[in-house]
Amino acid sequence: MKNQITDGERWKYLLFYDVDNPSPYHLEVLKIILKTLPTSYIMITTLHGIHVIGFTPLSSDNWGNCFEKLQRYVPSYYSGNVLRVSKKDGEVRRLIDSNFEQFPVTLNLYGIYYERFPELPSVFDLNIVGNYRTPFEVYRSLNE
Repeated sequence: MKNQITDGERWKYLLFYDVDNPSPYHLEVLKIILKTLPTSYIMITTLHGIHVIGFTPLSSDNWGNCFEKLQRYVPSYYSGNVLRVSKKDGEVRRLIDSNFEQFPVTLNLYGIYYERFPELPSVFDLNIVGNYRTPFEVYRSLNE
């Protein structure tokens, strides 16, 4: 899925981050940094590392500042523009961390992950933002 999101009038950006095989140190640093960023998010395990999925629509400047901060403290060769939603063969995903205390959530993306992680808060307990939609895209991973 692309990190671009629209309400039909304007485009915003979601913060996505992918780190392959993070060390325990980098995982803790990532948790600390994420709590300082202006987005509600989840962090989940993947077959080769972790994904961070932000649910708060950000301006391009705000997105860029967040992404640069992640790159500075937890470097990853990742562009932040596309994130795989589907699971790879043999992949077990676990929820590692999340934060929904301060920033709004876009409903259509959150719904996808809520179905996969029932321990996430109910949508009735969240600050839902506007009528944003996430355009989905099909692509093949180089590791498939």
